[in-house]
Amino acid sequence: MFQNSQPSHRNQPSGLVRRGLVLLLTWLAVSLTACNLPTGGPEEAPQASPTVSIRAGAPPASQTPIAPPLPTPADSSPLCLPFKEGISLPATAFAETPQAILDFLNAGGSVAALDEALYQANMANQPIAVGAIDLTGDGVQDVAVSIYDQASTLVPPAGKLLIYVCQEGVYRLLHHQPSAETMGAPGIRYLQDLNQDGLAELVAGSPVCGASTCFEEVKILGWTGAGFENLLVGSTIEIPSPVINLLDSQGDGIYDLELAGGGFGSVGAGPQRSLSMVWAYNPATARWQDPQERLESSNYRIHVLQDADQSALGRKFEQALLGYGQVVDDASLVDWNEPEVEKPNLAAYALFKIGLTHLLLDQPDLAQAAFDRQEADFPSGALGHAYVELAEAFQEAFPAGGVPNGCAAARQYAADHPQEVLVPLSSEMFGYANPDYSPQDICPWE
Repeated sequence: MFQNSQPSHRNQPSGLVRRGLVLLLTWLAVSLTACNLPTGGPEEAPQASPTVSIRAGAPPASQTPIAPPLPTPADSSPLCLPFKEGISLPATAFAETPQAILDFLNAGGSVAALDEALYQANMANQPIAVGAIDLTGDGVQDVAVSIYDQASTLVPPAGKLLIYVCQEGVYRLLHHQPSAETMGAPGIRYLQDLNQDGLAELVAGSPVCGASTCFEEVKILGWTGAGFENLLVGSTIEIPSPVINLLDSQGDGIYDLELAGGGFGSVGAGPQRSLSMVWAYNPATARWQDPQERLESSNYRIHVLQDADQSALGRKFEQALLGYGQVVDDASLVDWNEPEVEKPNLAAYALFKIGLTHLLLDQPDLAQAAFDRQEADFPSGALGHAYVELAEAFQEAFPAGGVPNGCAAARQYAADHPQEVLVPLSSEMFGYANPDYSPQDICPWE
């Protein structure tokens, strides 16, 4: 019935190590488990690590667990002020602490003493409380500090990120970043030159945790000549349980930022697959931008189906056909919760998409064979038959206007029968980590 109609090919949608390694590892094991992060995170961190002051020790009980970068020797830049012995940080209320730190540094207090004092005061944020490095390119050490507010009722607690810049032989507080509403203290994740411009950048993360999963809004702070600006374009807040890595794939000292998602810590999320997002440095804009998503392969039938749909949407039709064929015939694929329900529905839908894809490839005989098999395998009263009726609606409308006309009819059928067509493919069946299908997703060609 398809020989005389011409298919349409248009695509329109969508860190002073002080307490020893044992304490550090213990903290990591406990805290990573608490937030459902992979325990392999630190070993997977890049070898080119930040120049920071790191202290191993037990973090606040409610602090967000983050895999710290590896410690390296202290920064070799000259000091802003000579250190003096006997300088102490006075006990102050949290609101007065930024000024107290400034006075401490300008009195000749050392970075090591500051780090110690903040830990003694139970204000030091993990994984890096104090770091010293040249952030402005003048060859003199600046100091970054991350503290949390003991009075905060948030989990993780709120706090501040502070950057003290050496100017004219004294420190000045030039960056004072309090927590955003509902978020934990902005923490220092990395502190090093990321783009070979002679100035160190500061990678900071502001965590927020729900009942089972933590997220993090990450910024890359760089010096502009007058202050610090976020050089990361876009948001990272949607990536669950992230591990933050720097990647130097070319070995040229230019780093990309990767957030490797550890997944949602809830059974209700359904079957999951690891998701990584990578922001590459663009020298033309001096920004980290255009994040590239990387999904790990999966042997769940629903994930193979989702991948096939994405391949078809990207006009990779042969790849899509392979995926749809696996959904129908590959016995090694895994179903999530109800195989006796999931498999027939997914297979019947996949056969519809096989037929549709063959039409997009101008292969009407193969399309008809797919529709015929769908009707034979999923007769009236059988699970999956709704997708036969979906295909029939498509086929009835096809002769008058090809694939766009058939898709319009299929979308209308899906809109009129959401429980039978859309729900078996969506998060109601497979958990909130998986996408919902809309009528447009069923047949996107117009």
